[in-house]
Amino acid sequence: MCTYLQRHNGVYRFRRSVPSELRPFIRTQSGSARREWVISLGTKDREEAKRRLPEHTVETDRLIDEARARAVAPISEGGSRESEERAAQEMLERERQLRHEKRKELRTGLRMRMALSTAELTPEEAAHRDLLRERDADISALKAAIEAQSAIIEKLKASSGYGSIVEAPHASAALSIRSLFEEYAVAAKPRPQTVKSFRAYVETFCEFIGHDDARRISSLHVRSWLKKLENEGGRGRRALSPKTVRESYLPALAQALQQAVADGRLEKNPAKDLALPRVRKPVQVREREFRPEETTALLGASLKMGDPDPADHTSFARRWVPWLCAYTGARVSEMLQLRKEDVMTEGTVAALHITPAAGSTKTDKPRKVPIHEHLLAQGFLEAVAKADEGPLFFSSSRSLNSRPS
Repeated sequence: MCTYLQRHNGVYRFRRSVPSELRPFIRTQSGSARREWVISLGTKDREEAKRRLPEHTVETDRLIDEARARAVAPISEGGSRESEERAAQEMLERERQLRHEKRKELRTGLRMRMALSTAELTPEEAAHRDLLRERDADISALKAAIEAQSAIIEKLKASSGYGSIVEAPHASAALSIRSLFEEYAVAAKPRPQTVKSFRAYVETFCEFIGHDDARRISSLHVRSWLKKLENEGGRGRRALSPKTVRESYLPALAQALQQAVADGRLEKNPAKDLALPRVRKPVQVREREFRPEETTALLGASLKMGDPDPADHTSFARRWVPWLCAYTGARVSEMLQLRKEDVMTEGTVAALHITPAAGSTKTDKPRKVPIHEHLLAQGFLEAVAKADEGPLFFSSSRSLNSRPS
């Protein structure tokens, strides 16, 4: 059975209803609320119709996601944060109640089955009953522990003369997200480049919500921020991939907030354990590796640079870095940060010393890579010998990551 596929007057068409709560956010060309999509697939052949169906499914999924994002946006033009959050919560509650109502018959059937003896149940049903009993036992034990702790607290109050426990002084004070991130950077000591990137990601979140108080944010704010990044990007950038958003931006915020959760300043981390919808991997239209003709063109272009002056760092890099990467398998950044002293000869073997002393490396450990004989034949060692001490491919007065003014 193909969802959304319908035959009408012998011709197949795509037909899909718009969720009732999202109809105000999806409009027809005339401006009225859209109730459904009906799109002719232009064929009477069912197999051909099935091949044409996915593009409309993907497009309507996108429109529904955009509408849902607008429905739960934390701030809308001319509206208040509180009213928008309340509307979003009401919509989510309606969805929950609708799903709950759809499961009514299933719950009734399960109750009837659970009333039977274990011998009359299937193995799966019996295992389900075991889980319910284990949960009930855990709840009973937890209640008993809470009652015991409560009794101890009451005794301590009576013996100390205090009638109540004083609330921690920071309980209602503002809790700076930016300061929490700096605490994380000091405590965890991630790579400098990670700190720089994460700090920028946290800043985009603070700009999005319009304040810096960790106690005033919820998972709804975080979800809306992630959706905005995927649709619009951050700080004027193009839209970001879901992988970048979830594996770079979200961890940056989660790490900062976790600092406060760890020491009790924040009860819960709203950026952690989010149940995010699954994202399909993008279609890969070609292999990631260079094709033979591309490799030939790239390396051939570098040979056309001739024998550039090592003082011209840009030309020197264009001449040698493509060949160094091709023969070592190293990252471009690892080759660009090579210094004259990193090109060495041990005995009869010429080698490159890739070291964190020169800059970032993949493993944060030094390694030596022999220089291929073809590079030697091209005169790489002689070219390096003409260079000044220090970085081979950029000026020592500038950072590798800096940009010319």
